[in-house]
Formats: sequence, structure tokens, C-alpha cells
Amino acid sequence: MVFCLPAGSLVFGQDEIAVEEGPLIDQQPTDWIHLTDEAGGGSFQVMPRNLPNLPNITRPEPSQRLPVVLKLFPERRYEIAWKWIDRIDFYEQMVLDEAKQRLADKDFIGAFQSLSFLMRRYPDTPQLEDLRQKFLFSSLSASYANSQLEQTLSTLEELRQTAPDFRADSVAKAINTVVGALLDRLEQRGELSAAGLLAARIKKQYGAIEVIQQREARLQRQSEQLLTDAEQDYAEGRYREANSKALQTIGSPAVAQRSNKLLKSLAKVHPLVRVGVTQRSGQLDPSSLTSWPARRSGLLVQRPLMRFLQTGNEGGNYVFAMGKHRLSDDYQQLSLSLDATWSSTGQAAQLSELMVQRADPLSQLYDPAWAAIMGSVEIAGSNQILVNLRHPHVLPHALMQWTSHSEDLPSAALTGSYQRSSADDQQAIYTLRSTGNREGQPVEIIEIFYQDSKQLLNDLVRGQIDMVDQIYPIDARQLNAHADIKLLNYALPSTHLLIPVSQNQFLRSEKFRRALLYATDRESILRGEILGSSDPRDGQVIGGPFPLGQRESNALAYAYNEQVRPVDYNPQLAKLLVLYVQQELTKAASKQQQPPPALETLVVGCPDFELARVAVQALIQQWAIVGVPAQMLILPDGLNPQLVQKCDFVYVCTTMWEPATDIQRLLGGRDVTASDHPYVVQGLQRLRDSRNWRDVRNSLLDLHQVIAFHLPVLPLWQVTDRFAVRRNVQGVTDRPVSLYQDVQNWRMEYAELSR
Repeated sequence: MVFCLPAGSLVFGQDEIAVEEGPLIDQQPTDWIHLTDEAGGGSFQVMPRNLPNLPNITRPEPSQRLPVVLKLFPERRYEIAWKWIDRIDFYEQMVLDEAKQRLADKDFIGAFQSLSFLMRRYPDTPQLEDLRQKFLFSSLSASYANSQLEQTLSTLEELRQTAPDFRADSVAKAINTVVGALLDRLEQRGELSAAGLLAARIKKQYGAIEVIQQREARLQRQSEQLLTDAEQDYAEGRYREANSKALQTIGSPAVAQRSNKLLKSLAKVHPLVRVGVTQRSGQLDPSSLTSWPARRSGLLVQRPLMRFLQTGNEGGNYVFAMGKHRLSDDYQQLSLSLDATWSSTGQAAQLSELMVQRADPLSQLYDPAWAAIMGSVEIAGSNQILVNLRHPHVLPHALMQWTSHSEDLPSAALTGSYQRSSADDQQAIYTLRSTGNREGQPVEIIEIFYQDSKQLLNDLVRGQIDMVDQIYPIDARQLNAHADIKLLNYALPSTHLLIPVSQNQFLRSEKFRRALLYATDRESILRGEILGSSDPRDGQVIGGPFPLGQRESNALAYAYNEQVRPVDYNPQLAKLLVLYVQQELTKAASKQQQPPPALETLVVGCPDFELARVAVQALIQQWAIVGVPAQMLILPDGLNPQLVQKCDFVYVCTTMWEPATDIQRLLGGRDVTASDHPYVVQGLQRLRDSRNWRDVRNSLLDLHQVIAFHLPVLPLWQVTDRFAVRRNVQGVTDRPVSLYQDVQNWRMEYAELSR
């Protein structure tokens, strides 16, 4: 008897569900025990936690037994005599061997992923450091050939710092060559500040190496000429151009004093804020649920009729753009009192007409959620509107986050402080509407688009930009050492979901959707790929479409059903469910005398920013392990219907600040995210019919459970969003709902930039 229970009984006989091979780092960690020929040979997968954790263990006496847990029977504990064990292949050593093979095959991305995994999870693996050094050196030629100069230089410097004796002469020559190529590129782009800072850093770190001796004087001449041009722009009133050119000369010590003097003058005459963003703002909608850039930039140019300010004890706190609002104690009447500015201009009648149109199914402005609760509208004098509801509703005003379109709302009441004066692929410029601004208030806000988050952070540190609208924990740690940069949290987290949007036969199967959730190691993706953090305050896996809330904003979690636990990662069960669904669809097709449907490549629509791209790529890799092919389609301008119709899923980053009404906007509206699942439709109707907060909460808890069970939406995670601001920008709200929430209070104070 080779494997036995402690009591002596032998159990075998169940076939394991085969999972298609993929990278070991994406598979459940297991070790392999190989038996001797005398024991009958064969190999078995065992759970690693019950084996000694060092690959170079000392073999005990042959008569001793090793306790193991077979992967096939995880609920049972077995024992095996050491004399029957030929060898043990440890999981971490197999990952290392896989990394070696990938490096030999010049698969540098795969090798890097395996090495990164080992250094994070198994840093004591023998030969790991040797392989890391070989990887760094071997990957250099590939990154240099692909013009990835920053990555090449970073790798060379890491190699020199961590292994100074490893091919020292070759590494030194390579640093000189790569620095020269990088300086050439920066000069060609006109990024003299970056070139000057790079040259200064290299000289300080490695001395006046050959390439620095050759370039230093030329960089100085170019900086002097550029600053002279900036001073001319300033004299002729081209302040934006002067600012941009002056910033480019900061890296040159010869002109640093003149540069700072010019920038100080510009901050008084023409204060502007340069905001680094990773998502372009095409559409502008300050109340958007699903588009971060539309919501961010929309608030500069528009104000919603009702604007969410913060969470409260019972729902959020809102401000009415045209005056004040009050909900009756019995939740059946909403009173809107217009300020004097609007009461004398006939706006009460116009606003009343808008409310009626929003409830009219024949109107282009029709809003199903509003129509379900609005009964009638009365004009009580020139400055008061009474909205009588069909039945009690706890948050009718939360459904009125409307913005001005054509003639449907008074544009002056809902106009933001800024207007968009220009926009292209590189930047969008917003200018202050009123010329009577107070000293120091930005007259321009320039949003600069970055594809590369590393370049974004570098420019923030160098002072080329003043703010970054989204910073994730994995990047935030790099900024902690900079005293002139503040890292601030947004008031509320974002909730990330996968929403099916096609009629794919497989996606219509609840079992198949559950298989995809089982096939997704959400915890690993969130912690390892997205956040680089295990702190739950940075983000958490969720079991439904609602936010969990945070320690500072637990009021947000009133919709979250804590009894519904997130589905655990289980690729074995995922594969079984996929096979089961294939058999079901094949039988159904056979009855209809139709060919069996093929599982074609799923298309996942992805917003064009780094976190979403990383997340979707990770999902695709993990689904491939269980035999579900998928590919990513970038959605450059939000949920564009023409592109969404090519997708099977869309990755959605929602800001569900008011779950009681936002879930209706997300799943019950007329957008591409709307669900026709009968249980969801029924749950939303019950929510609309809720007459008090107890009913609302119970309806939401039930809806959470329904969605977790039927999965019309695949919940992923909640992320704590952060932003960064240089300290020269004063008046920025601590924990704002959105970046430009109180932009009218911002003031620019000049802070001298240094090398």
C-alpha cells in the first residue's frame, strides 16, 4: 500500500477533470511526487502546503511517512513512506525551470512574469538570483532593438547596482550607448528638460562618461535658445506657449534661475494647471456612471441639475443647481425652490416641462426610472415647483442628475466655470469663462494625455505637470518620498464589473457565466497585477455589483449583502461547467437538427486606460486555461454603441455613489449596459416600488443576491482611487467626489522648480 489514510484505508477511482495547460504561475500551486519503480511508478499532484518548503530537504529515514493531500482529494489526508518516493518536483522549482525555458526561447515577457512571481512569492528558490541576472542581460538586446530605451537603461542600471561584477565592462559600454540614444530621442521630441535632467543624473551617478562630455554643451545652448523664445512669448502675451517652453528648460543648470523667474511671473499673470490624465475626455457628462473621463472633465463645463456632494446617513447629500430642494416627510412630494435669479425668467415653466418630457415614453429625453415615480408637476408661484410622486420614494432628486442639452434645461444655470476651447489626441484645453477671476485662480486647465504611466509619474515629479487624476497603489509608493507632492484619496471607490452585451449562445447560459467567474482568480489579479498591494483599503474583491464602502464611507455600503461571498477561484470546476454547457448546447442543437455551436473567441470591450487593459489581459489569460478563448477590443471613447455591438462583454468601471438609484441607471436604463434578465427586471421594479429606507435596503440586498446567483453581471472588484497634486496648487478639496469638484477654489502659488 503506497498511499494510505492514517487509518489504513486506500481510496482511488475518480478521474480528474483535465485543465488545458497554461503558464504555471496561472495554475494552482501543486508539487509532484514521483514513485519508485518498486512502488509501481507513476506521479501524483499534491498540495504544497503539506510538504516541506525547501527543495533541498534532507531525506528522512525510509520507514518514516510523509503526510500529503492529493489534489484529486483535497478533503482527505494521506501518508506515503519515504522509501517509495523517487523524487519530488517542487512547484517553485518547476516555475524556475519554465522561466529558464522561456528565456532560452527568447520569450522575455513570459520569463519576466515567472521571475517576478518567484521573487514575490518564493524569493528563496535556489538559482533564482542567477537566473534573474541572466534574464536582465539577455533581455537587453531585445528591448534595445525594439527602441524601448527607458526600459533598457533601467535594466542596465539595475544589473549594475545588484550585480556589479557581472560583465562590468560590457554593462558600462551599454549604459553609455543607451544614454546617447535616449538623449537623441529626447532632443528630437523637444523634451530638453528631460534630457537635461537625465544628463545631470548620469553625470552625478557615473561621472563624466563619454556621452555626457559630448552632449553637455549642446544641451546648454539649446536650453538658452528655448528660454529666450519663452521670454519673447511672454512679452507678446502668448502665456501658454511661454509656460510650456520655460518648463522645458528647468533641467539645464545654466538657465535655471532665469527659468524660475519667468515661471513665477507667469503664475501671477496667467495661472494655469496642467493635469496629467490617462483617459481622454471625448464626451462630457458630469453624471456619467460608466465613463471616468466624461465625469471628470464634464464637471468643468457643466453642472448637473442635481449634483451628488457626499454620502449621508440615508442616501447621499445633493445640491440643486437653481436653488434649494426639499423632500416631504412622507416621501411623496419633492419641492423645488428657485433662486431669485431664475424665478423671474420663466424657468419654473421650462423646468416643469422638462420633467414631463422625461416621463413621456415618446420623448427622446425619456427616462424609465423617472417615469416610474413621477405623478404630476405643479407650478406654485414664480419660484416654486411641486413634484407629486406616484408613490413614496426616498431619493427622487437622485434621479434628476440631468445636464443641459439643446433647449431642455436653462443653460446658464448649469454652465460650469470653464469651457473647452480646444482638444486633440494629445491634450484638451479648458479656459475660464469669466474674466473677473480672483488672483491665483487658474485661467486655464490643460489636460495632457499619457499612454505611459511611468512617463506620467516622471513628469509629475519633474514639475512638468501639476496634477495626476488617477494614481494606483502600485504607483503611489513611488511618490511617497517627494515632499512637494500630495497623494489624496477620492471620497468614494469605483466598482469594476464585466457586463455581457451580446446574444452569444454560451453567454446566455448562467452556467457558462459562472464558469468564467470560477476561472478568474480575482484576488490574484487585483493584488498582484493591478494594486501591487495586499491592503484591503486599496481594493477588495466583491460578490455583487454594489460597492463595499470604506472605513471612512461605510454609508455607501447600504446595498451590499455581506451574506453573499465572492466566488472562489476554481479552474477545475470552471472547466467542468464549460464542458457541461457545450454538451447542453450540442443536445439542444441536435433536437433542432442543427450543427452544434462552436465556442468562438469572446470579445471583451475595454476602456483605454492601463488598469482596465491589465485586468482584461489577465482575465483572457486565465480563461484560456479552461479552454475559453477571448480577445480584447479597446474602446477609446467610452461605451460607443457601434463598438460595443462588436463585443460579448464590456469591462465597466462604475461610480455607484447612490446604489438605490444608480443600479437602475446602470441596469434599467436605455444604455448598452441595461439588462433584460427577468429576475433583474423584477428586482429593479421592486426597488422602484420601495416606500421607505427599510424596503429600499431589503430590495437591494435581495437584488444583490439575485445578481450573484444568476450572474447577469460578473462582479470583479472595488478599487480605492487616488490622485496626486503638487503643493503649488492650493485649495484642492481633501477627499473630493471628483477631481474638479471645487475647482473654483483652486489657487496657484509659484513653487520654485529645481533639478
